[in-house]
Amino acid sequence: MTPPGDLERNVALFDELIAGQRSGYRMSKRFVRKDGRMVHAEIDVRAVRDERGQVRQLFATIQDVTERHRYEQTLQQMQDQMLKAQRIGNMGSWTMDLRRRTFVASPQALVIYGTDPGRPEMTLEEADALVVPEDRALVREAVRRGASTGEPSDLRCRVLNPVRGVRHLHVRAEFEPEDGQFVRCVGMVVDETDLVEAQRDRDRLVSVLEATPDIVSMANPRGEVFYYNRAGYEVLGLPEDAPLADAIGRVHPEWAVRIVKEQGIPVAIAQGRWLGETAVYGADGREIPMSQMILSHHGADGQLMYLSTILRDISERKVAEAALREQGRVL
Repeated sequence: MTPPGDLERNVALFDELIAGQRSGYRMSKRFVRKDGRMVHAEIDVRAVRDERGQVRQLFATIQDVTERHRYEQTLQQMQDQMLKAQRIGNMGSWTMDLRRRTFVASPQALVIYGTDPGRPEMTLEEADALVVPEDRALVREAVRRGASTGEPSDLRCRVLNPVRGVRHLHVRAEFEPEDGQFVRCVGMVVDETDLVEAQRDRDRLVSVLEATPDIVSMANPRGEVFYYNRAGYEVLGLPEDAPLADAIGRVHPEWAVRIVKEQGIPVAIAQGRWLGETAVYGADGREIPMSQMILSHHGADGQLMYLSTILRDISERKVAEAALREQGRVL
């Protein structure tokens, strides 16, 4: 029994053969066995005609290709999963043929490069032109070394995507030999643009934190400090290799530690921030009054990730306030 779809195709080809429009035909076809199991087959039908062109005999061969079809189906599923994983991970694959001078990219690689998705194959010259001029020498040298010695490549370069602008890529490749020469290259490309831009934003933020005269500190949800900016080390007189985890109890006077732990941190966690007055011990051991803000930082799931605090020296303000109080007392 032939299922619908295959039956119509088979009948159409058979009618063309009988009408003399073809001498034979081959097709993939499915059969349904009596037990209901589907069998995949390839059939080859040939006609023997008499002197008038009429069909005298038909010869047909049928080959069961069910197992091969199953393997092909599994392979296709694996290919689909790989392409899906590449799309999710914003990574692609490519092959380079140094003899034919061609470069063939996967669908996601074409998205990364910003080239025509309907044209996965390009010349090496076209692929080279995608790289920004400043990075072309680096890429060319990696290809030259690989073609000469088979040395794998692991590099970072930039390409100019016509729609999305400059993209920062991590490229890894291996060269394959043939007849004693490295003539083919297989590689992976990962678009790291978001990571690079995030690192730049972080570096800009760090540069601001390091330049400010205010003390900036960060601590984990347990209150263990893991960061002080440059002003923190200088004002507090902390050695560069000083352990920071228990710093809250060491840099603040006891009365200020109680305020930070009993008021500041709980309020910041509950409400997002707390602002109050505390103090720290300076490098010379004297007590320095501070205006302190504590902020809580939460993840997308609402979980507390870390705490940060900014401390500003208010010594001059305190002196001015004391002077005003004294002046009011005299008057």
